[in-house]
Amino acid sequence: MHPTVSSRSRKFVRPKLQRKLLAMVAAFACVSALVQVIVVDLAMMHAAEKAGASGQALLVDLPQVLTVSVLISLGLTLPVVIFGALTLSFRILGPAHRFEQHLRGIANGEAASKCTIRESDELHELCSAINDAVGALSEQVEGAAPLDDQRRAA
Repeated sequence: MHPTVSSRSRKFVRPKLQRKLLAMVAAFACVSALVQVIVVDLAMMHAAEKAGASGQALLVDLPQVLTVSVLISLGLTLPVVIFGALTLSFRILGPAHRFEQHLRGIANGEAASKCTIRESDELHELCSAINDAVGALSEQVEGAAPLDDQRRAA
């Protein structure tokens, strides 16, 4: 029998895929931070050159200031980005795992039941399509059974 919808725990249902997704999101966040640093660095160097002699002190301190800024930015944004990606992965990969369990159960001879997912999960349209398809197939199988019985009797 399929577990109830609310029984899914907060563990990774597809650990390899979820770790890959989180790593990709973290990499994108790091690249974004580095692009930000390059843009700010170019703007600061341009401003320092315009300032003349007083800007030379800024040019000397600029690499350290930007390094600290990048580390602070990553330290503040990376956890938020990873949390968001993790939450999204639960809302997408959790239902996908549930669909797989549901369809494998039917393929293994379990009675076709309605597939359900949490309200907060994504992929409700796919869940509905699976239920429609399983329902239509169940009706076809049920309709074929009386025909088989009639053929055997004849």
